[in-house]
Amino acid sequence: MTKNDISAEQIIWYLKEYYKLFKKAPVSTDLTWFPFNRKYVLKYFISWNVALQIANIPLNRNKPKELICKKCNNVFLRQIKEIKKSNNQFCSQSCSASFYTLGRKHTNETKRKISESLKAHKIFIDKSKNKKQKIIKEYYV
Repeated sequence: MTKNDISAEQIIWYLKEYYKLFKKAPVSTDLTWFPFNRKYVLKYFISWNVALQIANIPLNRNKPKELICKKCNNVFLRQIKEIKKSNNQFCSQSCSASFYTLGRKHTNETKRKISESLKAHKIFIDKSKNKKQKIIKEYYV
């Protein structure tokens, strides 16, 4: 196939293959991967974005998408490029950490290290006000 005999269907096929392979919309300046140039896209589709829309490829826009947090079920917004980075979507780092550490068992070595770390600090706690614990002073041994 030469550049002169490429059809609109073939251009759409190449755009879809690029999207499947790289998980992003092709840009008109990166035509080294395609056996056609921008002139043919403009000839058949008027603009590059029209060709992407016909190929059902999301445009490279900064429109966030609404997602539901896997841990707390809150609705939050994320960019498409951020969604593609991870299989699980969380509204915060805290939700992610609690989701992945839920049910984790500490080994005896880990328990020992935590115990030693806590023994290194003497913590004085005031429980008198509103039955909430407050750290008054912390001394390092």
